[in-house]
Amino acid sequence: MNKIILEKAVSEFTGAEIQDDIPSSFKCAGSAAEVSDFLWLRRYWDDNSAPVEKCIATVWIKGDSLNVFALMEDSDVFSDAAGKNDRTWIKGDVMEFFLRPDRCRNYFELHLAPNLATLELSIPDIESFSSGKCVFENMFFDSGMSCETGLFNKKGVKGWWGLMKIPAGRIGLGLQNETLGEFCICRYNYTRKKGTTVEHSASAALPKSNFHDPDNWQKLVS
Repeated sequence: MNKIILEKAVSEFTGAEIQDDIPSSFKCAGSAAEVSDFLWLRRYWDDNSAPVEKCIATVWIKGDSLNVFALMEDSDVFSDAAGKNDRTWIKGDVMEFFLRPDRCRNYFELHLAPNLATLELSIPDIESFSSGKCVFENMFFDSGMSCETGLFNKKGVKGWWGLMKIPAGRIGLGLQNETLGEFCICRYNYTRKKGTTVEHSASAALPKSNFHDPDNWQKLVS
């Protein structure tokens, strides 16, 4: 894990209040060292409320790869998912990255659980997905991403972090373009105390508790 980004995230996470505003676009930094902005995940569909356990995220470019990082407060870090292309979202904590490349109908959904279980989907378009025409197993694809996760316990706050390193060409990104596409970083946060509960949050201003809403995702710009 790049120590620079982890230190920046911990400092931002423990030293700032959760932002009320959700930006409509986010500028992708040119390296981990250049990262200065973070997105606070919220529940816009629920009166723009802050999640009980906070999460911040950011995106930057390194060489030909897109790097997606999230730092998540979590009192009960766990996942029962295993390996690649498991149903991570029903088996425990997970961070998710959605991307629809600029001028495309298809979009990608990538998951990372704290135990390094992953899910990689290529979805033809939102209409097919919403109508139920997409078969889960037929959407599997190999993004070529590599991942890292870890735990943190700083200044009385603890949880986990995740990092996706995604080859840009595998997800249709032209890094030379000013607009890369629409994106959203999301989270399922499970807690097993007094029965299993789950809290959702997202970086974008989603009007409903539905992550599959590319028209309301944020613009990712270089």
